[in-house]
Amino acid sequence: MLWQELTSTQHQEVRRDTPVILPIGSTEQHGPALPVCVDTLIASELCRALEQKHHEGVLLLEPLGTGYSEHHMSFPGSLSLSHETMISYICDIAACLVRQGYTKLLIFNGHGGNQALMQVCIEKLGNRYPKLNIIGGSWWKLCQSELQALQESGFMGNGHAAEFEFSLLEYLRPELVDYAHKSKTGKKPNLPLPQARGDLVQGGPVSLLRNFAEMTDDGTFGLTDKASREKGEKIFCAALAALEALLADIAKLPDR
Repeated sequence: MLWQELTSTQHQEVRRDTPVILPIGSTEQHGPALPVCVDTLIASELCRALEQKHHEGVLLLEPLGTGYSEHHMSFPGSLSLSHETMISYICDIAACLVRQGYTKLLIFNGHGGNQALMQVCIEKLGNRYPKLNIIGGSWWKLCQSELQALQESGFMGNGHAAEFEFSLLEYLRPELVDYAHKSKTGKKPNLPLPQARGDLVQGGPVSLLRNFAEMTDDGTFGLTDKASREKGEKIFCAALAALEALLADIAKLPDR
């Protein structure tokens, strides 16, 4: 069920233990070949596919399409919310759900820069609303073993606007890809601290802040030469299957 398309009367009839999903993404540069909506598009398309398969078993909110992207602001087209604004938005939405009696909320993330504040929201809301089951997850973390089997670009070849995201856009919205730039295969940035190096599949044990202008001159983090529409379909199906399994487990969560 799509939240925005139900009437108020229809909303009144929805079971209050139905899992509600809030997709969150970003509006930020994704190199010379991909649009700024990549992260939001991927998260949204996965949620829409889930809703279409399990229509009565999920209530899907409109996505939050701008996230925390301060580290991309050196590149045109990028937008960013502050941590405080984004946390307030998510917490306000959750407060509305609680007031209406809903007991299960999944924040479904498509952007690496949102992960820390997503965890803050889980901690704030979980303690503020003792009856609310609140869960947060990023699509690539749900299916990491499947992604490891698909990756061909090697360590740090898959960070941003690279093999996986490029493949997904070729599968989902090829008309948005600027193929004139696909031959520019991207770059593996050389982060100065080895323990901080990582990508969508593997991550180091520590964090080191570097904005994208310091790491790359074209906005990419990783390689695109191994990207393909066929790989994008495999990635999407793996992520959707993992999201379906998560939904099934959330649906079985007992009331708090």
